[in-house]
Parts: sequence; C-alpha cells; structure tokens
Amino acid sequence: MPLTWLSKIKSTLETPDTEPSVPDSAILYATLMLEIAQADQEEADEELAIIESRLHKLFGLDEADCRAVATAAREQLAQAPGLYQFTRQINETLSIEERSQLVESLWQVAFADQEIDKYEEASIRKISDLLYVSHGDFMKAKHSAWQESGES
Repeated sequence: MPLTWLSKIKSTLETPDTEPSVPDSAILYATLMLEIAQADQEEADEELAIIESRLHKLFGLDEADCRAVATAAREQLAQAPGLYQFTRQINETLSIEERSQLVESLWQVAFADQEIDKYEEASIRKISDLLYVSHGDFMKAKHSAWQESGES
C-alpha cells in the first residue's frame, strides 16, 4: 500500500519537459479537416486558416499548438490506409452533437476557398456516414457553415 501511495505522489510531481499535451480529439478533428482540405488535391491557405481557427475555438489551443496538431494530423493522414481508424475513435469518445459539430467544421473547411469541389463534398458525406450523423444533421451543418462563410 505505501508503495502505491508513493508512486502516485511521484507521478504527480514529475512533469515532463515536453510540449504541452493536446487532446487526442484535437488531432482527430484536424486529421479529418485536413482530409477535406486535401480532397481537391490542393491545401489552400484559407483552408488551413479555418482548421487552425477551429482548433483554437474548440480546444483552446494557441497558435503554436494549432500548427503542431496540424503537422501531427498531416503525418497521421499520410500514413493511414483510410479514415475508419479516425472515425471509430471519434465515435467512441464524442457525442452525436459533437460529431455534428465536427461535420460543420468540415463544411467550413470546404467553404474556406469559396468553392466546393465535388471531392470535398463526397469526402464530407463519407465522413458524416462513418460518424453516424443523420442526413438532417449533415444538411444543418452544411447550411450553418455556409451562412458563417458569408455566402448568402
């Protein structure tokens, strides 16, 4: 018993000298948002700005952490055989409301360059289906992101 107590105290006193940790869900969000940014074969600066903005808004990350998360997400996406591993983790940890919010973020990335490519829309549909977001919530997210993008 004393060893357990001692190890608990020791673990709370030890603080790693590494970068501040970010939630795993932030990396998952960034990975899926980057999938949309890359769907049309080019990552526009506007799309990357939206990704960083969403990471800041949803997770409270500072600019440096947003860039680090985007870099980590880009590496994960490049190595991944598909999207299922990311959507499975999201389904296990996020509520349907949070998943719908993610779909809205995906639409915001797609609207960032003022042009929705057919591959972006297809990717958002695929991700939405993998996240078990209903078609109604999919359409609400699209409409909300469209309004926020300033296109009326």
